[in-house]
Amino acid sequence: MTSDAIAALDKIDPHAPAALASRLEYADFLAGSTSADCQQRLANAQLLLAMIAANPALEVTLPSGRARVANIEYRIHLARASCGSSPPDREAELREALAAAQRAVGLYRDALDYLSMAIAQFDVGVTYRMLGDDSAAIASLATAIDMDREYGFRQDAEDNYQLLMRWNPAAGVMQDFQSRSAALKFGWIANDADIEIQMDYTRAAADKINRAVGTALVKRHFRERHGDWVASYEPNMTANDADVRPNGAADLDKLAIIFTRALRQHPDIEVNDRGDLQEVVDSGKVARRLSAATQALIRERAPAAEIAARSSRRAAYEIDIAFGPQVIEATTAQDYSLETGAWIGATLEQGVWYNMSAALTMPGIEQILLPHDMEFAYTHNVPCTAGSTIQSCVELVIHATPQEDALKEFLKAIARPLHLRHGQTVHYWSTAYLRVVTDPNTLMTYASESRRYWYLSIDADPHGAENVSQRIVSTFAYH
Repeated sequence: MTSDAIAALDKIDPHAPAALASRLEYADFLAGSTSADCQQRLANAQLLLAMIAANPALEVTLPSGRARVANIEYRIHLARASCGSSPPDREAELREALAAAQRAVGLYRDALDYLSMAIAQFDVGVTYRMLGDDSAAIASLATAIDMDREYGFRQDAEDNYQLLMRWNPAAGVMQDFQSRSAALKFGWIANDADIEIQMDYTRAAADKINRAVGTALVKRHFRERHGDWVASYEPNMTANDADVRPNGAADLDKLAIIFTRALRQHPDIEVNDRGDLQEVVDSGKVARRLSAATQALIRERAPAAEIAARSSRRAAYEIDIAFGPQVIEATTAQDYSLETGAWIGATLEQGVWYNMSAALTMPGIEQILLPHDMEFAYTHNVPCTAGSTIQSCVELVIHATPQEDALKEFLKAIARPLHLRHGQTVHYWSTAYLRVVTDPNTLMTYASESRRYWYLSIDADPHGAENVSQRIVSTFAYH
């Protein structure tokens, strides 16, 4: 990525995902280049990195953006330490590199990028070694190997162990690297569940971040009926949507729809004894209930009666689309498939990323189904609940992005009814991450975390653009 290419992207919108990613790529290139004037090159890289880190869109738009900033910062300081620095300056640069690598470990873990996390932990050990702290270096490298073991990175573990034996000959050869696989099967059990839902909606404006959060407590029941299973929800629930305000993270209508969908959209489902979804129960009734709840929320939060009336009229069409029976059925089927249905009968090798494609709803445009490329992995074993120490559940991580050709055709199609001026363009980008903690013997979900990122604009107008991330975490307590 050249500086000219970055400038061209910045003319569209410096907050757009492509612009941010290109700047990160260029900063990374500068940090690792071998050009003669290393001091100037690294100063340029540091300046560019500071501009990226100060951009409020970074943490909203790119799933691992902050982790990449920390990693590039590590590489810049590490390069400066060997770029003609005096001994005191060299040590100071190495200390800065160490702190950046340590931050990267946690940030990559939070971004569900576990291999990069383990590599950053390796960087911590190498930096300690360069500082002359051999005991800390050996301990840090051993921690990296433990991460490799936990997440199944055998080749990385073998490479790291070779280095550990050079640093500490007493370590001996690597032993007991367990190869794991998860055999997933459907076996629901009749019980009840208390579900806690936390939603975080974040939007990057031109110079700041707006955030809205909400919570809900839901009761769910699993019952067997005539050989099938019914998962039902109690109608009364506790939801906190006080953050839905007209001057908040988005306009009132849109925010009310998002909060209602995240905290209140829980239709009952019927599943046969093999785990196949049979029916979303009474989607029409659910649609009416959700539409009424959204309209009530808008009226409650609007600043004045006349604005409430106007807002309700404007929102009616969007609400009808957002909570149409077909949309509810599609999103419910998708959620069930990604949490349960897709894994029935699967055997997954740990640390292996598998690929598939499926039609999924588009982040930010939930009523549209589009083919997505998906990759997924069984990452590691975890306790099913926070209070347990037994690692009897498995964590599954899924990444999904719209297929390029399908997205191009969709953007062409929506441009026509928008009556854009000549030369205007609709820009859209999205990606979605899902983390599922499930019992492999029953496929009862214990935790579900959805992270969705999207960018939508016409000619990338920074004032009218949607630059959004939405995170929904659900935890299940069975009894």
